[in-house]
Amino acid sequence: MNRRPLLITGMHRSGTSLLARFAHGSGVDMGRDLLGPLPSNPFGHFEDADFVAFHREILRRETGGDLWVTAPPPTTAADRGRAEALVAARVDRAIWGWKDPRTTLFLGFWLDLLPDATILFVVRHPWSVLDSLARRHGRRAYRLRSHNRYLRTWLAYNRHGLALREREPARCVLVILEEAIADPGPLARALQKRLAHPFEPARFAALYDATALRSRRFGARLCAPDLLARCVAFYARLRRSAGG
Repeated sequence: MNRRPLLITGMHRSGTSLLARFAHGSGVDMGRDLLGPLPSNPFGHFEDADFVAFHREILRRETGGDLWVTAPPPTTAADRGRAEALVAARVDRAIWGWKDPRTTLFLGFWLDLLPDATILFVVRHPWSVLDSLARRHGRRAYRLRSHNRYLRTWLAYNRHGLALREREPARCVLVILEEAIADPGPLARALQKRLAHPFEPARFAALYDATALRSRRFGARLCAPDLLARCVAFYARLRRSAGG
């Protein structure tokens, strides 16, 4: 019985699917009912449908939507009971976990329920995330309001991730996507140390497809310059924390 699940999360379009695919290929049971591929995610999301539905239902109930939410939602005793049932159905698996960007908004909730869980928090440059979201949602380059919403959400999600990293570094593996792509060795070693399970850097390198994470040149999307500057500065802070 393994009570140290791997929770993969981070801002939407930050490479969490790539990391979940790596975990899945390394033998982590990421779920038996996984959300399938889409044109925007051709290799699949590797998201357990039960956990995604759980997060979406709470967010919609409390905020009216499940995207662009920036603060953790209130939860109830009934929510906890349902979460306990989700976990109870999986704890007999040798090594397991799930991936959902929305988990970022439930970090305190899940770590209270699963005190030995490992959080793999994935960070991608804010401009690349903005560009990816704009293309996914069919936004034109001049859609200022939408682009600013994406950046504000990026900042909020990554603040939650950094707060966890600084508060409980032993429970949070903070990975910078661009650095993992360049050298997956530190990521593989960090996961292996935490989970006592083999993760091979070569497997990650074999899975990476540059066409799935392409980004257009800087300056092609209209957004508030001061907001983008704050995001870029925070990205630098995240890189320092990941290396510490």
